[in-house]
Amino acid sequence: MGRPAHDRTVDLQRLGGALVTGASVILAIRTARREPVFDPRDSNRDWEKEIHFAVDLTAMLLSYAIAQHAELFRQTAVKFTDGIVEEDIMP
Repeated sequence: MGRPAHDRTVDLQRLGGALVTGASVILAIRTARREPVFDPRDSNRDWEKEIHFAVDLTAMLLSYAIAQHAELFRQTAVKFTDGIVEEDIMP
């Protein structure tokens, strides 16, 4: 009896929506009490910093959740050959 032809791993391509939603929620909570001023001619560095922080924090949270509780996320089959993922083999 040999090893199975596939391994299961978290389907990271499906987490884009979770990243956008999480970052949006964090941004909304952190900026809820600010005066809503937006001028498209002005690049507001404070808003850029808030968006960057929200995305980074969401990415860290998703990374932690995947590392600790991978079973909560949709899984996908990954082919492997002697421990090497097929996509990593050079053509």
